[in-house]
Amino acid sequence: MRVEPRWLGQGRGGASRRRCIGPALCLLLSLGCGPAEPARVPQAPATSLSRGVNLLFWLSHPLPPGAFSEFGFQAGTDDEAGRREFFDEAALKALAGSGLDHVRVHVDWEPFFADGDHGGAIVESGFTRLDALIEWGERHEVGIVVTAWRLPGHDFMEPLNPIFEDETRQAAAERLWRAMAQRYAGVGGELWFDLLNEPRTPRPADWNGLARRLLAAVRAEDEDRIVAIEGTWPTDAGSLRQLERFDDPFVIYSFHAYAPARFTFQGLPWLGEASSLDLSAEVSYSKRVAREAARSVTKAASFARERGVPVWCGEFGASAHARTEDRNAYYRHMIEQLESHGIPWTTMDYRGPFTVAGPGGLHLRGVLEALQPR
Repeated sequence: MRVEPRWLGQGRGGASRRRCIGPALCLLLSLGCGPAEPARVPQAPATSLSRGVNLLFWLSHPLPPGAFSEFGFQAGTDDEAGRREFFDEAALKALAGSGLDHVRVHVDWEPFFADGDHGGAIVESGFTRLDALIEWGERHEVGIVVTAWRLPGHDFMEPLNPIFEDETRQAAAERLWRAMAQRYAGVGGELWFDLLNEPRTPRPADWNGLARRLLAAVRAEDEDRIVAIEGTWPTDAGSLRQLERFDDPFVIYSFHAYAPARFTFQGLPWLGEASSLDLSAEVSYSKRVAREAARSVTKAASFARERGVPVWCGEFGASAHARTEDRNAYYRHMIEQLESHGIPWTTMDYRGPFTVAGPGGLHLRGVLEALQPR
């Protein structure tokens, strides 16, 4: 029997906004004054997650001390003391108090395998920190989305990834997701799985095939866990159309919304290297930038309505190098756009290059204002 948390379906501003209490009342509400809002996209079943933040560097690609000192913090995450200073249960509680209902945590694969070798056995110790995070989430009514930041033979920063040609690496990824699904099968619906962050291959069919295999591994242990499947890199709204239809009511199709990159990635040269863009110029949040940003949301919403499937914006954000007033305007606008279509979202990020939050919760005014009741 599944153990459902007492807060399932009671997320902050989530299910209560998405569920209609009757056709007649819905019709009456639709006849109210004011401009008509966009039709809401199909929703994922049995979950209320709607507003979250990405947690990088805690269980993935650890940072040396001072790596992001320009953003106001010094601690690294390459040892236990630094990891605790970077993020802990109190920080999760503060995020909940700010109005967020979930965290998307990025995990690397090596800790889950003996000696960090994908041919080795899955080891119990690899789950220790993730177990703790899920327990904290249940205590503070915060959902957790577990995202494979990297899998054996796959790193989104690399243009060619051997996992798509290597059976041993695919089998290792399959074993990892099956072990994950088995371990957390008793956890309620506010735990999602995101099979792979920004799958990168020039042949979308390769990812569709691997995604089906990983989804089957999860379903062998858990029939109704929400599983997110992302489009291929750069995982924008257009990439959703490269995904096959997965005949599974508990699959949610995921996209990332960073358009236009010249604004959202400004001052982050390492992202420019990955995408062959010059990101050195300062770019303001203009009407043109706003239109391009909104277009990505509209594309995703159109895909969702045409296919009759739920979608989720797993990442969006503006570099902390952009001017604060421009970032505030961007986040307010993007959240309004996403929520007008009923698309759940997870912003970038907690204490990183897009930082909107820290140990005291959300600190970027644009996000806080967008979360206020309207």
